[in-house]
Amino acid sequence: MKKAVVLSAAVMFVALGAWAATEKVGDYTWTYRINGDTAEIYNNGSCAVSPSPTGAVTIPSTLGGKPVTSIGLGAFSYCSGLTSVTIPNHVTSIGFYAFSRCSGLTSVTIPNSVTSIGRDAFSGCSGLKSVTIPNSVTSIGYEAFSGCSGLTSVTIPDSVTSIVDEAFYYCRNLMSVTILEGVVGIGRGVFAAMYDLETVTMPEFHRSIRELLANALIHADYHGRRGIVIEKQAQTISFSNPGIFRVNKAVAVEGGTSDARNSHIFNIFALVDIGERSGMGLADLYGHWKKYNLPEPAITEEYDPDRVKIIVYTDSYHDSTQTRTESVQSAQGAPRVPQECPKSAPKVPQGCPKGAPRVPQGIVDAPSSVKQVYAAMLEDVNITHRGLESKLGLSKTTIRKATATLIQRGLIRRVGSRFGGHWEVIGQA
Repeated sequence: MKKAVVLSAAVMFVALGAWAATEKVGDYTWTYRINGDTAEIYNNGSCAVSPSPTGAVTIPSTLGGKPVTSIGLGAFSYCSGLTSVTIPNHVTSIGFYAFSRCSGLTSVTIPNSVTSIGRDAFSGCSGLKSVTIPNSVTSIGYEAFSGCSGLTSVTIPDSVTSIVDEAFYYCRNLMSVTILEGVVGIGRGVFAAMYDLETVTMPEFHRSIRELLANALIHADYHGRRGIVIEKQAQTISFSNPGIFRVNKAVAVEGGTSDARNSHIFNIFALVDIGERSGMGLADLYGHWKKYNLPEPAITEEYDPDRVKIIVYTDSYHDSTQTRTESVQSAQGAPRVPQECPKSAPKVPQGCPKGAPRVPQGIVDAPSSVKQVYAAMLEDVNITHRGLESKLGLSKTTIRKATATLIQRGLIRRVGSRFGGHWEVIGQA
């Protein structure tokens, strides 16, 4: 019966294709297991290397006649005498806790064959002074380098697409981080508890998302209804804040003009180089999205309650049925007025004879209530606020805000007194 049990275990190992074995290479005996045509450095309950390695160690390129492609779970964990390690070119995976708590480890050479660095792979390697992450790595696992207090700088290559939570947590002497363009996912607390961190160089995409959040906080009207709302959808991220633009939206998009509603918040962000002081935030945003061949961001202003909403696309998908408030581009590239107008608003002619006044850009992208007030003033420059309320069926507050927007955009001005004067429409050219 006992032999039968042993035989069954052997059969199971054959079925799994994983044989544990040892092989002496140089001064060390290596524990490994065979997975098909490859070998994995294997921890069978203690360090995978015997005796416990000291000084510089080069991992064998083959064991059992098979190429070593993986450094398994906890293979070198707590090998405190290990000072440096060279990983062979066949290795594609550095597993969970592979070098965890190797406090004497000061340097590691990771080859271009490695594609993944697992959870806690180098956590607690407090002596690690430098690490070069090759351009073949696509993912960095949870707490992969946490507690590496000797690290002072790190560069995340553009091959990496995601950095999981707390990957560099408590690397307290890390001063410089460079994240290249390929990274699209950064987890929570990736660079938390870094007391000496001075510079973080981020991809344009991530900087733009950061600036959008700062923009919402800086320009929000905190006396308005609702708060700041951030929504992440499958293909979009939207930022919505109470309050409307304090400058013409077209001017804001063009850049160069800044009028922060909350100057104290702006100054706080400026201390850490967040928030575009020159007013170039939206202009840069449009430029970055064009660079990535993504649809232009969509910007809308709403009234009652006042809100600004910015929607950015995170991939090439674009829902053509979604209302866009920027100028709709004609086949020739010239801006044209959207085809649909509110039922109560006078329709702007779609085709104007030669020599006719062009519809100003400031009205093309305006909210419907602003368009209605503008059209009514074109018809009757003597119309009053009360007359606008009666004619358009809009509230007093909406009329007041629409008028203020038209004045702010340089489309109208008041001539004469409040009661005896009239409106001068100056935005027709």
